[in-house]
Amino acid sequence: MKKLTMTTLLETIKECISPVGAAYLSKQLDASVATIGRMLKQAEENGYITSISNKGRIITPKGETFLESQMTQVELLQNAEEVIALAFSEDPKHSKDILEFRRLVEPYAVRCATIRATEEDLHEMRDLDFEHRYVTRKGESGSEQDLKMHLKFAELSGNSALFQVLRLLLTENNVYQYFSAITTMGEAGSYKDHEVILKAVYERDADAAAAAMEEHLDNLIKIVSKSMEN
Repeated sequence: MKKLTMTTLLETIKECISPVGAAYLSKQLDASVATIGRMLKQAEENGYITSISNKGRIITPKGETFLESQMTQVELLQNAEEVIALAFSEDPKHSKDILEFRRLVEPYAVRCATIRATEEDLHEMRDLDFEHRYVTRKGESGSEQDLKMHLKFAELSGNSALFQVLRLLLTENNVYQYFSAITTMGEAGSYKDHEVILKAVYERDADAAAAAMEEHLDNLIKIVSKSMEN
């Protein structure tokens, strides 16, 4: 039995070749005629359906557009669930997939951040950079500070979808701690990479910042690929 919503009502009407009435829909959707009647009235007021004489209702082009938009939202939710599954996966291949996704979006993020950042934002980045240097020199991973820096770039990009997706990918299942751990296998995780990126940001050189971020993530991908071969 379908859950009674405007979407299921319109889908049921659309599936019918001929106009349908409240009695038919009541049986199909296991709802009272009164309930169906109220929903039909609302759908008609919204322009989603229209009456054909006394034969019943059919869906309108506006109703079909509404259904398409609902299906798009369902697909987006399904994609979001796939992203969540990827974030929770412990498969090393998925770690590489995440890095390759980051390589696509983070150079763009830091490019936009370089252009949009205020002096206050730059001051916050300097504080994060100083804290990262401090903890790594003490022998700690610096993963927390590193994560904050990357998410700050995403936030300053002005693209909320990019920020939310990146935050999900990097914070679930402690995935960023894993990336910090593997960087001990090479130089990609050292603060030297951050120096190059941040220098470009401070100098407002968006192209250089994007190129430095891309190189940083390329190095990480190489390290992960090498670890998968062992």
